[in-house]
Amino acid sequence: MNTKEKEKSKRGKAIIGIAMAAIMLASVFAAMVPISARDSVTSAIEQGDVVYRGEHGLDVSAVLGATSDTFYGIADSTADGGRLTVADATSFNVPTTAKVGPYNKTSREGKTADIIVEEPEVTAKVYIEGTTDSVVGKSIPVGTNLTIRVEPNFGGILSDAAANGSWGKVEIKLDEPGGGEYEYVEKINASAQEIKVGPTATKNDVVWDRLDTSYDAGWEKGTWKVKIVADKDTCNELGTPSDDVYEFTVRSEELSIEAEADEVGKGEDMIITVNGNPKTYYYLGITGVGPKKAEQPAIKDIADVTVSPCKLYAWIETGSDGTVGVRIGTKGADERTYTINVYDKPENASGFLTEITGFAPDSKIVDSADDDDVDVKVVEAEVTFDIPASTVIGEEVTIKGAISAGDKVDIVIEDANTVFDDVSVDENDEFEEDWDTSGLTRGSYTIDVYIDCDVDTEEAENYEDKDEDGSTSIRLLTGELTAKQLRNVVAEDDDYTIEGTATGVDDVDIILIGPKGFPPGADEDDLGVENGLEILSTSVTDDEISEDIEMGGAGFDTGRWIALVLSPGRDGKYETQDRAEAGGLKLVDSFLGLDGKNQDQILAIIQDMTIDVAGSDDLLVPLTFKVESGYVELNPVETVGAGEPLNISGVTNREPGTRITISTFAGPTELPTAFTEVEWTTTDEGVFTATIDTTDAVPGTYTLEADDGDGNTDTATVEILTAEATPTPTPTGEVTPTPVVTPTPTVPPVTPTPTPTPTPTPEPPGFEAVFAIAGLLAVAYLVLRKRRK
Repeated sequence: MNTKEKEKSKRGKAIIGIAMAAIMLASVFAAMVPISARDSVTSAIEQGDVVYRGEHGLDVSAVLGATSDTFYGIADSTADGGRLTVADATSFNVPTTAKVGPYNKTSREGKTADIIVEEPEVTAKVYIEGTTDSVVGKSIPVGTNLTIRVEPNFGGILSDAAANGSWGKVEIKLDEPGGGEYEYVEKINASAQEIKVGPTATKNDVVWDRLDTSYDAGWEKGTWKVKIVADKDTCNELGTPSDDVYEFTVRSEELSIEAEADEVGKGEDMIITVNGNPKTYYYLGITGVGPKKAEQPAIKDIADVTVSPCKLYAWIETGSDGTVGVRIGTKGADERTYTINVYDKPENASGFLTEITGFAPDSKIVDSADDDDVDVKVVEAEVTFDIPASTVIGEEVTIKGAISAGDKVDIVIEDANTVFDDVSVDENDEFEEDWDTSGLTRGSYTIDVYIDCDVDTEEAENYEDKDEDGSTSIRLLTGELTAKQLRNVVAEDDDYTIEGTATGVDDVDIILIGPKGFPPGADEDDLGVENGLEILSTSVTDDEISEDIEMGGAGFDTGRWIALVLSPGRDGKYETQDRAEAGGLKLVDSFLGLDGKNQDQILAIIQDMTIDVAGSDDLLVPLTFKVESGYVELNPVETVGAGEPLNISGVTNREPGTRITISTFAGPTELPTAFTEVEWTTTDEGVFTATIDTTDAVPGTYTLEADDGDGNTDTATVEILTAEATPTPTPTGEVTPTPVVTPTPTVPPVTPTPTPTPTPTPEPPGFEAVFAIAGLLAVAYLVLRKRRK
């Protein structure tokens, strides 16, 4: 066996020396978890007792009696639907799949819980010896002593185990970093509620006071896993396949120091972790600092850290896991690399330093039992921005960004004399502030950000002697307004639709002026298209506007209408609007004297009070359209043969989507009815199309009608001819006989002339001539019929 194998064997034996100890579950469990009234594995089950999945050999005869052999899960409980059949009442095995919950021996509807089935469980906690500090998820130095506390929920049933000499056991499984697995059990101190295990616990059933994680006990550095389950052989077949695993890391006991990051932005804390022995004082110092105190980092005075007056040195105490965290502020620190040193039992020229004797500069330390150091560089803090490159005056801009370090920022917009002071950053080091651009002028604006700045003012000029940590710019633009109408012609009672874009405002105003203007004596209550003047506002969504206005009503005037789309300037008000009004537009209050004015006068008044005012930045888009009575017109329909598709088309001023029905008004038979909808391919006229199947049509003349459902109709006439006959093919080998025509004798005139040469008699016309003559007659008939109309 080579040296490596001998060391492995020695280590394995040392661990097995621990691992083969036995944790005996005695009366201590009854004191810890008195869930069940049962006091023994062997005692008979009484009414209301708890039994556990997997238990064997239970005597339930006293509960069942002589008349029942089944337990029923009680209705509306967790056991509802469960059924336990008992073959031998004196030796009942609880199925491992039994539903947990209360059972009744009579029926599902029974109210009494004769027995209660529970899942056997074992929970555990792993502590650093002498503390309540869990090591789960933590790192401990080699040699740390541990205590394990085990809590089974079935401890009460084993309370007489010691008296009977039949110890219940729990297996403790250890998985080492290398992949090996060890199991051990150990007796428990019956007067304690915790299980203490030691390296030689199996010898003479002695209870030792610790779980030794030293190298001598065979422990390796790395992640260890602890899992605890019941031993079925000694716990009445109670298996507890728990998935709970308690992990912790065993590390070197050497003193070490590490930084969360080797580079931090100015203003960001250095986060330092020192690893050493549990509950031990170590000395910490910072070197590489500049001469100016205002430009030096500072150790923060937090728990377990005692800081020197200059903030460059500190005594730190590790916790029970051998670690301690330290934070070093860099708010005023110069941008350079700093070295953080840690010492165990440092000495200066006068002797050992202690947490009692005080502090000494790092340069005065001449020796120590152990030491370590780490470098951290402080760099210039960074600001990143998330804002648009431009926006429209009057809009609210969200200034968003993030900083690499710091707790708060000042946002300064000098050209707007705007300061957002002490804006906090969130857990992601991000900040956000809304800036209202109303009243500003067109141009570029610089946005400066200062991190953790001490200036306490709302005046931008007070930051002139400060260096900003980040800067960006945004361009403010004047508002824009566009508008268009989808149709230049609108049928009465249909909707007039306006669409467009608007920037810098939340709403735009729309004014509709009728052909006759606004009646004399009319006021705000009379506004509406039926009275010739409509004033309304519509909201802007994603810089887009859209509004539908019904053009009809009692007294409505058809003819030429004017639509005006208006938007106020960057101050949010029209030029002549009362400056005291807070937002919004009240046209009737502002534009007085509109009653009794005709269309042109109202248009001139509105322009004079908005866009025509000297220096105005108000916006106005005029549109004109015509409102007329609705109509539907069919285009001429071409003649088709029966079986051919009959294509119908027409024009209308009805709005898009209007349903048009095309049906047979008159004719030899009823043609299929067609339905279609109006489309506007141009802004001047709507169209509709449809196709009718004539497969079953009877040849003849038909009158078709188009109807929009609102009383607007039109008709058109179409001729459907007989389908052209298809010649019948001549069978192969047969001869079609030629008809014999008998000539009619001709009587020659009696004249005293020489005998004339006989004139040949023409043959009667063939079938082709007959069809040609029939076609000419049909055309003549149609011409005459058309003239009669």
